Amino acid sequence: MARLLVLAAAVLLAFIAQRFLPTSTYFEDALWLYAAAALLVAWATRPFFRSRNAASDGSAPQSDGARPAARKWGWGVIALAAGIALIVSAYQWAARPAGDIIVLWLLSIGLLVYGAYKADGHRFRIGLPSRKVLLNELLPLAGILLLASAIRLYELGTLPPGSLSDEAVPAWIALRLMRGDPAVDSPFTIAWAHPNISYYAIVAFYHIFGVGIHALRVFAAVKGILSLVAIYLLGRTLFSPPAALVATFLVAVATWHFHLSRLGWEGVMEIVLLETLSFLFLWQGLHTGRVLWFAAAGLATGFTLYGYTSGKMAVFIAIGFLGLWFLFKRGFADRSFYRGVAMFVLAAAIAFAPLGTFIAKNPNAYLWRTNEVSIWRNAANNHLGILEVYGRNAGLQTEMLVYRDASAPRYGTSNTPWIDFAIAPFFVLGLAYSL
Repeated sequence: MARLLVLAAAVLLAFIAQRFLPTSTYFEDALWLYAAAALLVAWATRPFFRSRNAASDGSAPQSDGARPAARKWGWGVIALAAGIALIVSAYQWAARPAGDIIVLWLLSIGLLVYGAYKADGHRFRIGLPSRKVLLNELLPLAGILLLASAIRLYELGTLPPGSLSDEAVPAWIALRLMRGDPAVDSPFTIAWAHPNISYYAIVAFYHIFGVGIHALRVFAAVKGILSLVAIYLLGRTLFSPPAALVATFLVAVATWHFHLSRLGWEGVMEIVLLETLSFLFLWQGLHTGRVLWFAAAGLATGFTLYGYTSGKMAVFIAIGFLGLWFLFKRGFADRSFYRGVAMFVLAAAIAFAPLGTFIAKNPNAYLWRTNEVSIWRNAANNHLGILEVYGRNAGLQTEMLVYRDASAPRYGTSNTPWIDFAIAPFFVLGLAYSL
């Protein structure tokens, strides 16, 4: 009871802090209140939240007694998948027809997944959900997804009115693809700032909904809705079904997620989806030792490199997470850990293989946008130190989330923070708990 009271006090302090944060008079007081709330929640919540995985203590997963022959067969298929991926890279380097590269790339991915499944030496048992799960989890989740779909799909063609250049450019390039423009004749090359593969998906939506801004935005909305399912699954794995449902609802009605799901900006919402899936699969792999989970995590991480510029950070975040796991969960640092990490790297490499080969020949095509927004360029242009620029950018990003958004005309948020008042305190407290 004492811990629950402390937790309640922390939440109250956080709401008071968020109420005072936008005011210049009480700004520093709000920061101190948030700091006090963070300390309280870090002390009060840890005993209440435990991973739902049996091996949450970091110990190595136990063997499932699988047949050695099945495992050897699986690893042979994985080796075949890696060999086909090398052929994909050779074809891409030689500028062979995109159709051949696509077929071989998909074949290598399929073989990798099948090989990982066989290498685990077991079968997944998928049964119908129980009546309790149906009533307590799936029906509420369906309600949340219906609400999310309604507010994301309503009048997409006219609200918001017009379109920004970040919508017009992918819409235009996808139209060029439909007309046979050779500049976008391969999903693994770059005609603008990001890989062409997203334009192929846009063309598919053009065929379904017609050429126009509506189809482009439906594509973004679908990715946003799917990301909510991924968030639910991750929350259920890390905490519990009720916590997952609450988190999914909060994200479903959050300004930033709602807003970006209604705009056809190139490659943005798939980063949310893919990064969430990447950490869901990686967490499962680390707690079960199953090769298939590591393969799925690697594929999701590799696919993020085909999306928005920020997707490049997913690789470094995953590497950092694995490094921390190795340092603080030493009981798991055995052969199964190294085998899983090797599978993760291989899967990411296979997913990235054709695009990576193109980048090796044309590095500027992939990196020019990154260089354009780089803190090193910012530091050089303004004669500032790297740490100074990094600190300033971190401050501006924090302001955007919970204080105020200086880029309001671009995002239509009326100079309000991207995380709503009712959600921001939980975001800050959750961040404190995770640290």
